[in-house]
Amino acid sequence: MSKRVIGATCDRSSRILLSGGVTPPRKSEFFRWAFRVSYVITVFLWLSAGQSERLQAQISTINSESENWREEATEQGFSIGIDLNLGTPLSGFANTMDRVGFGATFQGGYQLKNRPVMFGLDLGFLNFGRDSRNEAFSLTIPDATVLVENTYNLMHSSFLVRLVQPVGEIRPYFEGAIGFNYLYTETTIENTNTFLEEPVFRSTNFDDFAFSYGAGAGLLIELHSYPVTDILEGTTRIERVMLNLMGRYKAGGTAEYLKKGSITVQNGQAFYDVSRSKTDLFYYTVGVLFMF
Repeated sequence: MSKRVIGATCDRSSRILLSGGVTPPRKSEFFRWAFRVSYVITVFLWLSAGQSERLQAQISTINSESENWREEATEQGFSIGIDLNLGTPLSGFANTMDRVGFGATFQGGYQLKNRPVMFGLDLGFLNFGRDSRNEAFSLTIPDATVLVENTYNLMHSSFLVRLVQPVGEIRPYFEGAIGFNYLYTETTIENTNTFLEEPVFRSTNFDDFAFSYGAGAGLLIELHSYPVTDILEGTTRIERVMLNLMGRYKAGGTAEYLKKGSITVQNGQAFYDVSRSKTDLFYYTVGVLFMF
């Protein structure tokens, strides 16, 4: 019995000496390989996460560059536009001028680079009515008649300072204006049998100036935008077409003027019924602005 035990012990010892160590159980081997696999997976996920972060950073950079490219339109400073206007008389002006004026305004401006400030000028025209009559060409030629027409107008111009949101498809703005109103009545003589022909005679028979100032607010709404590349400079900018919606109040100084029905003719003489008041107006505006 003892020999068998010793022999077994010797055999086990010889196995230990030949293998150079104790053979680990199979359960420990499983955990070792599990640790190695999890380590490899962890390293792979870490590297993948790093690549993902770099990719995300690249995407963010591209988006930022794209947004900066779109915002280059704020760096182009110039704009021109045309507006259609309704001019509603206020206060004392409304008591004498019992009608709304219709007209148009041209404007131009320059917006400071990356600043919400624009400086500009506008020049506009309003018509407050007209009247006409047929008259003999002269006392010696009574069988030839001409058309005599009177128009009652107001020309206005202003220097503008506008605070406008520099970016975005919808840009609210506020502005201040200072300028003048020029009220004038013009008489033209035209041939009665012609159409779209220049008047034979034109004369401004009554006019007056008045100082004006005011403020307004509006919205610029993007209708269209397109990139323009300068090959020589190697730069790209965006030009935009904007819808302009605005309301503006302008206080006008005192002036003398004529209105529809103020001119009467009796026995070959013209009589003027002159009105005098302040020239306050509220403008309703819709137009198109080109930014470049």
